[in-house]
Amino acid sequence: MRTLRAVFFVHGLITLAGAVVLTAFPTAIPSAVGITLERSDYLLVYLVAAAELAVAVLVIAWWAARRHQTYGTNR
Repeated sequence: MRTLRAVFFVHGLITLAGAVVLTAFPTAIPSAVGITLERSDYLLVYLVAAAELAVAVLVIAWWAARRHQTYGTNR
């Protein structure tokens, strides 16, 4: 169970980093895979960044809640 929590925490951090990069530099990740974006397409990038931020917050919140749970209980 400890390994799973560690994997989720790392996943949350990576997802959070992706959301920050997409918000600060909207063309950085799409251009890395060969997608060109016009300025009018930034809304889609910001929506993806918002979704990544939501997933990161949920994963990190789950990790924090499970971190304080004692073994053998189902709180």
